[in-house]
Amino acid sequence: MCDYLKVSTVSAGTAVRCLGFTCIPDGEIRIVRDTGNGLFINCEEGCHYLDGQFDRDNAGNEVYVGLSQPYAIIGSVRAGDAVVTHGLSGSFVDGDRTAVQEDNIHGLHVVSPTGDHHPLSAQIADNAGERVYVGIALAGND
Repeated sequence: MCDYLKVSTVSAGTAVRCLGFTCIPDGEIRIVRDTGNGLFINCEEGCHYLDGQFDRDNAGNEVYVGLSQPYAIIGSVRAGDAVVTHGLSGSFVDGDRTAVQEDNIHGLHVVSPTGDHHPLSAQIADNAGERVYVGIALAGND
């Protein structure tokens, strides 16, 4: 079983990568919402409530099947790694592939198609109970 997000780490505002849905293209990143009737993500049919994704993984953890961490976890990215961007400002387009670079001025960073440096330290945030680089996914996980 894939590393699905634990139920306890998902709330309104959590970003998720969707896999295996008939109403959402594989790999799409969506934001969990809650209107008071339960957690859901927008889909091609309107909204997809997460209660139907509930299951237990092999370790007995309560998880949402089909929802995974969309962003690279801090410590998992190194200079030279291929990454895919999502929602970054500047001239990046969602799905752009680039390599992580490192220097003494910017530290770990990605360079936009127009040459702007985006330090990964500026992308650090919490998502689904983990410290991540928002907008950056390892290319093997896109």
